[in-house]
Amino acid sequence: LTEDRTTTSAKGLAAMPKRVVDVNRTEMMRFLKLTPRSVMGYSVVLPRKSEGYDEAIYPDIPAATPALSADKWFAGEDAEPKMQSMDPEKNPAAPVAAAFKVAPVKKAAAPAP
Repeated sequence: LTEDRTTTSAKGLAAMPKRVVDVNRTEMMRFLKLTPRSVMGYSVVLPRKSEGYDEAIYPDIPAATPALSADKWFAGEDAEPKMQSMDPEKNPAAPVAAAFKVAPVKKAAAPAP
């Protein structure tokens, strides 16, 4: 990993859900950094010789679909979470990567006071 050498202080940091990473670039994690004037995106990519989806790196993840309705959950029922494959070919409708492109962080001059 490289360092974040921006001079802007961080007010907060949030990890994005695993389902938004770009599996074709072997992206492992995506973060959002809140600064006083902006939100900056950061991406953690696993360096590899080959590109594309690799099942060994991306196990199934909990899906965005609930396993139970709220009524069933309040009634005391329990269920295992629904799982989704991160393989773009098995799950082409999954909201992975394409809708959440992270632009590279660019150093900008501070605005005049």
